[in-house]
Amino acid sequence: MKPLIQIVRHEYEEPYHLNLVVKATNGNTAGNLEFYISADSLIEWADGMESFPVHQRSVYLFELGSERPEDRCAYYFRLRLFTTNSRGHCAIQFRFSNNLELPFRESSEFCIAAEAA
Repeated sequence: MKPLIQIVRHEYEEPYHLNLVVKATNGNTAGNLEFYISADSLIEWADGMESFPVHQRSVYLFELGSERPEDRCAYYFRLRLFTTNSRGHCAIQFRFSNNLELPFRESSEFCIAAEAA
């Protein structure tokens, strides 16, 4: 299987809030998560990805929710872009967690190698 990133938008309380399902795989490991995001946060996410990388050691981090039980979040989503060398190679790190109690908890974390366009 080839690396894949798929984002599906379901109609919700637009234009202020969006319901997204993010599915990703690096070919070996896969994950997906459904979550809700404000339109402003989605624009921030897109702007950060579009301007990446800024320099040789660039990192862009977008997090939504928390995995800490005391924060009582329904989910955790992390998207981290980082450079891996000075030739423009980079990687996209995903972390998905539904934050449910065992035995219903689902989480995955992996990277997809990429090149900045």
